[in-house]
Amino acid sequence: MKSRRRAFILLALLYPMRFWLYVTHAKIRVRPFVHPSTEPHRFGEHHDPIRLLVLGDSIGAGVGCKLEDSMSWQLATKLSSQRAVELTIRAVSGSCGRDVLFDQIPAAADDNPDVVLICVGTNDVAQLVFMRSNFELLATEYKELIRTARSMWPEAQIVLTGAGDVQSLRTYGRLMRQLADKRARELNRLIDRLAREHGATYVPLAKLVSDEFRNTPGCFSADRFHPSSLGYGILAQKLEAPVRQAAAAVGKI
Repeated sequence: MKSRRRAFILLALLYPMRFWLYVTHAKIRVRPFVHPSTEPHRFGEHHDPIRLLVLGDSIGAGVGCKLEDSMSWQLATKLSSQRAVELTIRAVSGSCGRDVLFDQIPAAADDNPDVVLICVGTNDVAQLVFMRSNFELLATEYKELIRTARSMWPEAQIVLTGAGDVQSLRTYGRLMRQLADKRARELNRLIDRLAREHGATYVPLAKLVSDEFRNTPGCFSADRFHPSSLGYGILAQKLEAPVRQAAAAVGKI
């Protein structure tokens, strides 16, 4: 069984050998990305805003477009139509779950969020595909990630999105997409289960946006991996309702 699995992986790597390069180095195909400031950004004038903290990978950071077109910024703009928002972005491009656990959460220890949005998973899928990690280790890391976030901010709502829709990335060969999609689904099922067990919320973002990302032209930026302004807008639209519900759960509505 192991030999068959290895043969399948080798075949997938040969056609084409671009998955890892895109995940880790897509940004070299466009102008260098400058991460947004970790200082709070204010939307609206309400004296008691929704304090939204975004952790995770390039999706949270907004690689592929200018800050004002990023998912985090567009989401905060949508939320501020009903109540002011204070947005803090600590997401870092290329991050895996362990980076959120060991770097981003400690860095945000002095933040006081109402809602913590954690957009991470796709880079872990790449680690699984290339056997640089294993599922048992990821399960331990994600369990600890959610438990640590819950312990750090006991009054906040924790929202996780999991891995993205890798099937929409047509720059990859069919075999590579199938293998990555299988791993992404496994990881997202794990995140869903752990979220329910530890009082967090899982939003199946990959499933919610898959049809639009696969059928709408212009959803990807110039690197053909990260979303464009349009793509980030779709992500923000799908996240608005669950994040608003999370804010309502802490009395911010």
